[in-house]
Amino acid sequence: MNAGDELLGVIVRSYGLHFDVSTDAGILRCTLRGTIKRQRKKTDPAAVGDRVRATLSIPAGDPPQGVIEEILPRVRSLSRLARGTDDTEQVILANPDQLVAVVAIRDPEPHPRMIDRLLLLAEARGINAILCVNKVDLVDLPEVDRVFKPYEMAGYPVVPTSAHTGVGVDELRALL
Repeated sequence: MNAGDELLGVIVRSYGLHFDVSTDAGILRCTLRGTIKRQRKKTDPAAVGDRVRATLSIPAGDPPQGVIEEILPRVRSLSRLARGTDDTEQVILANPDQLVAVVAIRDPEPHPRMIDRLLLLAEARGINAILCVNKVDLVDLPEVDRVFKPYEMAGYPVVPTSAHTGVGVDELRALL
């Protein structure tokens, strides 16, 4: 890689004004070109999940450094209105393909209202949603059915899992 090389990638992490961009050549630590900041006043200029075009500026760094020249159009986003505003979008995640809500059946107890809010958010954004019910080793399977059957009846895949025993992990992996 040489200074000035142009790379396409996806933002995988943000640190205030710095962004880690995953490219075919590896991770690139980037800042934003000033024009991008000025163009996107009513939304976060860049977010995790954004597809970008970046230019390499310091190839010998660890990680190499660059500048995000362009944010490609977002397909969808998970966002909310920024606190204290009526029209400024705060992007939580750009371009998600699916949402996996991981909830415990015990320790802590599941909160159906929180689950409903996550599923409603996904539905409103056209994002496929999966419910992963973890810690099923702590209860009898009829308990999982009793609590999560309404979600399954509504069409959401419900995957009972146990990180402790490995139950359901292969099924969840197949859905990802």
